[in-house]
Amino acid sequence: MTQLSAFWNRNHPNGIDVTLLETDGDLDSVLESVTVRLDALYARAAKESRVAEFLTDIYTALTSIGLADKTRPLPQSNRISAIGNIWLLERYGFLQPDEYNGLQLEFEDIF
Repeated sequence: MTQLSAFWNRNHPNGIDVTLLETDGDLDSVLESVTVRLDALYARAAKESRVAEFLTDIYTALTSIGLADKTRPLPQSNRISAIGNIWLLERYGFLQPDEYNGLQLEFEDIF
């Protein structure tokens, strides 16, 4: 994978548009690590009947990231958090991907 991007309400001033590049590390490993962790957290929340609370935490984190100063680079940890949270919302059907929301994976052209 050469690029991993995530978007959330990017058509709004406080939306999110983040990207990780190959130079940021092994993107396949980053994505796998984040998704495995978030899957486990979601499963635990579901088992404990706390999905609504869990989703509130996800939306709060995304809102906080969206409110960050757009003139300064977003720390890599925040970009990874946003990517993971957007992935989770998309995976479990709480976010329908479109031109303003969702995950985008780009791979090297192999032909």
